Amino acid sequence: MSSRKDEIVAAALRIADRDGFDAVSMRRIAGELGVGTMTLYTYVPNRDALLFEMGERLGGQLLVPDGELSADWREALRQIARRSYALWLEHPWIVQMVGADARIGPAFARHIDQSLEAVSGLDTDPGTRQQVIRAVDAYVAGCVLDALDDPPDTPRFREDLRELAEREGLAHVRRALDEGGLDRTPDFERGLDWLIAGVEASLS
Repeated sequence: MSSRKDEIVAAALRIADRDGFDAVSMRRIAGELGVGTMTLYTYVPNRDALLFEMGERLGGQLLVPDGELSADWREALRQIARRSYALWLEHPWIVQMVGADARIGPAFARHIDQSLEAVSGLDTDPGTRQQVIRAVDAYVAGCVLDALDDPPDTPRFREDLRELAEREGLAHVRRALDEGGLDRTPDFERGLDWLIAGVEASLS
């Protein structure tokens, strides 16, 4: 990738992180870099090509470095899940880019290959191995959504919730509030351990 193309992709990522995926345009990138819009097309011919390059940059961050993927399927899944979780939290607009039907490139294909490698030692059929990958992916996505959409832990929120608990007879909500509140911040590592332990118990 040329140095100028690197700059264009980096600018696109900055705009998406700062202003959202829909804000990414050639015009905005040109303004970010202080160049004419038409100059960009020399390096990135259209929006589809831009999305491809953005996907490649992010896909590379999903990859466990060569030689570092654990031979133990449990730890290998943890390694991949941690990288996915960190990337999604840093760039939550990725789901929009996927929805835009962006083409995948070698980096993301290698991520898929690593996920398949992680479960390749499981003594089960190919369909079940892929279900394990999907279960971990779904867990990661759920934790990201929970982390990004946590309700405001404010006095007003707690006051309203307690009032509703008393009025509606919600004994468990009332008890949770008495014990310190409703913590929706995901304990990612603990939940991941539970999930992998459940997979192991199920397959054994």
